[in-house]
Amino acid sequence: MALFLFFAMMIDMFLGVVKGIILHEKISPRIFMFGFVTKLLLLIIPFTVSVLGIALEMNFVWTADLAVRILLANECLSILANILSVKNKKKVENIDLITIFISWIRKTSVTVFEKMLNDKK
Repeated sequence: MALFLFFAMMIDMFLGVVKGIILHEKISPRIFMFGFVTKLLLLIIPFTVSVLGIALEMNFVWTADLAVRILLANECLSILANILSVKNKKKVENIDLITIFISWIRKTSVTVFEKMLNDKK
């Protein structure tokens, strides 16, 4: 699945450049590198979720797997938004599944930590 994610990220970046050219958006090496670094940072999410599971003394393997699947789904949705933007020659907004997922992980983790702390009293 990691290989699919890597290729989806590369395809999305390529299509993002194509979209930028078609829609006359500003494209620069700095903007491209920012997008690339952002995608690399996203790859830290499954690792972070796994380590969080260790801190909570829980098996978060399923959550790390879910994180990879959400990253892949997010890239695929971005690819589709880029294709639609190129086809229609107008920007199509993308859905941000990653922000939704990170918010859910934070909220769930805080709830578990609070429960653990209250049970220790």
